[in-house]
Amino acid sequence: MSAEIKKTGIVDEPIKPFLKGEIGQEDRLGINDYAQALQTFIENTDTPMTVGIQGEWGSGKTSLMNKIWKELEGIEKNTRYESIWINTWEHSLLKSPEEALISIVNEISQKISLLNPKNDKAKKIIATGKKVFSGVLKVAAGVTMGVAGKEVADDLLYGQADNSIKQLRADLEDFINSTIDDTSTSEIKNISKIVFYIDDLDRIEPKDAVKILELLKNIFSLKHCVFILAIDYQVIIKGLKDKFGEKTEENEREFRSFFDKIIQLPFTMPISKYSVSEYVLSLLEEIGFIDDKDQLPEERIEDILRFTIGGNPRSLKRLINSLSLINILNQVRDKKDEKEIIKDDSLLIFALICCQVAYPKIYDLISLKPNVKEWNDEFAAEITQKKEELDPNFKDIFDKVRESEDFDEAWEQAVFKISYISLDTKKHASNISKFLSLLVNEGIIDSPEQLDRVLMNTAATVVTASDFAESKKPPARAVMDNVEGTLEAYRIIAKEENLSESEIEKAIIYATKMHNVILELFKNNKNFSVKYSRSSISYSTNKDGKKKTRFARIFCGTVGTLDALYKDHKKDFKMPKINNVDTLQLRVFNKTAKSWAFSYAYRLNLGLEGYDNNIEIINQLILRSAEILESSEPTLPEVKNTSKLDDKELDRLVLIGSNDYTYDV
Repeated sequence: MSAEIKKTGIVDEPIKPFLKGEIGQEDRLGINDYAQALQTFIENTDTPMTVGIQGEWGSGKTSLMNKIWKELEGIEKNTRYESIWINTWEHSLLKSPEEALISIVNEISQKISLLNPKNDKAKKIIATGKKVFSGVLKVAAGVTMGVAGKEVADDLLYGQADNSIKQLRADLEDFINSTIDDTSTSEIKNISKIVFYIDDLDRIEPKDAVKILELLKNIFSLKHCVFILAIDYQVIIKGLKDKFGEKTEENEREFRSFFDKIIQLPFTMPISKYSVSEYVLSLLEEIGFIDDKDQLPEERIEDILRFTIGGNPRSLKRLINSLSLINILNQVRDKKDEKEIIKDDSLLIFALICCQVAYPKIYDLISLKPNVKEWNDEFAAEITQKKEELDPNFKDIFDKVRESEDFDEAWEQAVFKISYISLDTKKHASNISKFLSLLVNEGIIDSPEQLDRVLMNTAATVVTASDFAESKKPPARAVMDNVEGTLEAYRIIAKEENLSESEIEKAIIYATKMHNVILELFKNNKNFSVKYSRSSISYSTNKDGKKKTRFARIFCGTVGTLDALYKDHKKDFKMPKINNVDTLQLRVFNKTAKSWAFSYAYRLNLGLEGYDNNIEIINQLILRSAEILESSEPTLPEVKNTSKLDDKELDRLVLIGSNDYTYDV
C-alpha cells in the first residue's frame, strides 16, 4: 500500500447536473452515452410520455437523471425544456401516505404555475392548489379522529368538489397548453416540453410508491409533459401484493400490465456495462491504497467485483471508503512501528472488504473459520441449526444444486446450506460460492498466516450481521504480545478445527523449539525484532539500516513450517534443496499470470524429521536471509505487470518461479 494519501473518502452523492458556471463531474462509470440517447428520445417524443429508469437502490438512477437534465438544458440554460425535480422521499417524512401524496401534487402544481406567473390561469392553479392543500389538514384531522384517511384522500382525488385534484388536473392542463402557446413574453416563448424528474421512489414504502405512480398517471398525463421516474420493478411487485397477492407465474402478467400501463419507456440501469474495474482502480490510486493501477491485476479485480458487490455505485463508494480507512490505519501503525505494512496483502484486503460490503455474514464466517475448504455439513449445521430442512422443498433443491459445478464439493455444499437460511444470501448463493472458490483456489491467499493478518487488518470496518460468528470467535483476534499468547491462540483455533491433541502438541513443541533457536541466533543483533500474531511469529531486521522488514516466519499450524526466507542472489535466486524437506515458492509463476508477488521469498515445510536432521543448515539459511536485508544485497524484484514483458523474459520467470528451481545443500 502506498505511503502517499491523495484523498481519504468518496462522498455518496449522485453526479450533479452540469449547470451554468459549474464544472461537470467525470463520467467514470460510462453513463454519458445512455444519458445522451435518452435526451434525444425526450426531445423528439410525442407527449404525454413516462420513462421509467429501473435499478436497485444505489445503482445510479439519480446520477443518470441529473445527466439527462444536463444534456437537455446544456451549459447555457435551454428554456425549451423546463425541468422540475421532485424528491418523493422528502415528502414522505413524518407524513401519512395520503398526506405525502397530496403534498407531492401540491409541489408539482406550484412549480408549474411559476413557469408563467403572469398568466391568469396560474392564479387559478394556485387557488385550487390551496384548496387541495387544505385537504391535507383534513386528512390529518380525519386520521387523528379515527376517520379512515383513505376515504378522505379518495374524496380529494376523485370527488366532484371544487377542491378535488380532478379539478386541479383540468386547471393544469389548461394552464400548460396556454403557456406553451403563449409567445407574448421572452421568458416563456421557447418552452416546448416540461420534464418532471421523480426521484427516490425506492426509498419509501412499496405500496405508497405504487399509489404515487397511480396518482401521477391520473393527474399529470398531459400533453407537453414528460415524466422520468426512478423506480425499481421489485418495488412495484412488493407494492402490488395487496392487489394481486404474491407474484407467481400465473399472475405475473397482471404485475407487468400495471407497470406497462404506467411506464411507456422502460430503461434498466446498465450496471453490468459499467467500467467498474477501471473506475475502482483509479479510485484506489487516488486514496493511496495502491501506487499505480498496475499493482493489482484488473482481471482479478473484475472477477472479485462480479461475484460480490457488482457495479452498484453506492456499494463501490462504501468499498473505497473502507479501504481508505484501512490504508490510513496501517500507515499510522507503521509510523509507530506497531504494524508492518505488507503491500502484497492489497489484493486479499480488497477481496475481503468486497465480501464485507456484499455478504457481511459470510465475512463473519471466514473470520470464525478461515480455512473455507474445511467447512462441512457439521459446520453448516452448527451455523444454521438445520433451519434449511424446515423448508419442504429444500431436499429436492439441494439434490439438484449438488450436481452443479458451483456446489459439487463438500465445502461448497456447506456454503449453500448456510446461504439458504437468509434472504439476503439465498439469492446470491451461487456468486458466494464462486467468490470463495476464487479466494481459495486462485492464489489470492498466499498462506494461512497472511489470511489471519488480513482478517485482523479488515476487522475495523466490519458491520456484524449476525450473532453466531461473534459468539464463536476465538479470544485471540489482536496481535499477541509474546510467544505464549500466540501459542494459546493457535491452540484455541486448532481445537475448533478438530485437530487431535497430539497434532496440536507436536506443532506447539516444534514452534517453540524453532522460536528459541532463532532468538539465540540473533540475541546480539540490535536490529532484530519479533512480532507475535495469532498462530504465527515473524522475525524482522533493518533493511538498509532503516526500515524493519521480515526475513523469516514460523507458522504454528503445520509442524516445522518456516517461510518468508529470502532467495540468495549468490545462488542465482534458486531455493535450497534439503533432504526430507519440501521447498516451495510462496507463489509459483506461470505465463498467464498478470503479476508475480512474493517472488523474492520461499517456504520450507520441514516436518518432524526434516527439522531435527537439518537444524544447522536451516539456521544458516535464516542467518543468510537476515544478512541479505541488512547488507542491502540484491533481491529478486516483484513483477507487477507481465504485459510489458516479452516471451524470453516470461520464460525466465517461469523457470525461476517453479518449485524445481533449486540447488543442492
